[in-house]
Amino acid sequence: MQRPQPGAGTWVIISHRCAVEGGQAVSKGHEGATAEKGPWLFTLDFPSYLPVMTHATSRALREELYMAFISRASTGEKDNTPNIDRILELRAQKAELLGFPNFAEVSLASKMATLPSALKLLEELRAASTAAAEADLEDVKKFAEENGETAELKHWDITFWAERLKETKYELKEEELRPYFALPKVQEGLFALATKLFGVTIEAADGEAPVWHKDVRLYKYGAFREGERSVCNSALWDNKSLLEASLV
Repeated sequence: MQRPQPGAGTWVIISHRCAVEGGQAVSKGHEGATAEKGPWLFTLDFPSYLPVMTHATSRALREELYMAFISRASTGEKDNTPNIDRILELRAQKAELLGFPNFAEVSLASKMATLPSALKLLEELRAASTAAAEADLEDVKKFAEENGETAELKHWDITFWAERLKETKYELKEEELRPYFALPKVQEGLFALATKLFGVTIEAADGEAPVWHKDVRLYKYGAFREGERSVCNSALWDNKSLLEASLV
């Protein structure tokens, strides 16, 4: 395993044997790819990080990636700590200049919520969910123990064992859901929902504006007024990035 410096890296290269479920490499044209071959490169971007934490059977690998994830941009040349300190300092100054006790009040001043109401809602959610969350965690711990895990569960273990419990309890794997949520189907459903809720039509307008990649598509948003459709906006969809995110 080639490791970045703690807090500085944005990737981890794995060269030893590890098992990560899924056939994404095969689907991208690497016909001979298997979980037993390598090396593998995982970034700390969430679409790369989460599948490893969910499916990697190597506890050491999950720990390595977790520690890199929670300490990213905290040391070395990429240390963001001074920037964060400066942002907090400037926010405090801004709040004082505007006559607010803190920056949270500044942020909420232009919103419907108030700080007391936001804190009240958070407390209501905490009170309503804590017991259920604790019960779920105990279920995960019990399931892990029953399936051979002898060590105390750490942060890098919970997602993995929770997924195994879900697969066992409901006989359902995330991979089996992918065919039902392919990008074209999701887009079609989203556009139909927008039409139903807001009376907005969304139509492809490929070729009417320059794009930076062949997979980027242009869509026009239209609205009906007095029996006539008028184009009110347009948007570019980077389908290539969306597809890559949906594969992990």
